[in-house]
Amino acid sequence: GIVEDFGRAANFAKTAGFDGVEIHAATGYLVDTFLQSCSNQRTDKYGVGVDGRFKILEEIVRCVSRVYPTSRIGVKLAPNSGFNGMGSEDNANDFLHYAARLSELGVGYLHVQDGVGTNREATWFGKVDTHGFHGKCPPVTLKQLKAVFRGGIVGNGGYSGETAAEAVAAGDATAISFGRAYMANQDLASLIRRKAPLKPLPPKEAWFEPSEKYREDPSWGYTDSLPVSPTSSDYEH
Repeated sequence: GIVEDFGRAANFAKTAGFDGVEIHAATGYLVDTFLQSCSNQRTDKYGVGVDGRFKILEEIVRCVSRVYPTSRIGVKLAPNSGFNGMGSEDNANDFLHYAARLSELGVGYLHVQDGVGTNREATWFGKVDTHGFHGKCPPVTLKQLKAVFRGGIVGNGGYSGETAAEAVAAGDATAISFGRAYMANQDLASLIRRKAPLKPLPPKEAWFEPSEKYREDPSWGYTDSLPVSPTSSDYEH
């Protein structure tokens, strides 16, 4: 079944040498469609109320914890994102409840796309360019999550080096993750540390929109990156 598939995937990860795993429960993919009332219309034990909607994620965490201790398990959430048609009026309350439940289970960290809805610079790409926030309820913030979750919290979405440092310094986040910026700046960590300017992103046809050039040469695009050899100073605190 679906739950057992996550356990098998965790076994593969452990065999491959990974120290832990992150469960993807965000942005309209399978687990997120159970968490949100806009998509979960079930009337069985996996629906009807916030605890019913949480049940499959709880079962997945428990299954994966037979492979890794829960301290080595992270969960990715996106309570503010409208990607894939998601967004529910009760997200502001429900996701704080989910965070508290995950804390009770001993999950090591939450990886939260909080910047969609709270950072003006955050963007998302779908059929049209959009700021990405669903607007159905107030956005969930890192500070709110920190109040109910005792593990680590990794924020994401529209952060700069400066705003990422501010979030960590304020105690709202343990760390901030970056995504698209790495496509043009493989040495992003070093650039942020040195406060150097970042290169602009490659054209969307190189990494998001299908194009004839990519069809002719699938190796073209953002996978064509230069090797980076970070120095130890890039990771000094």
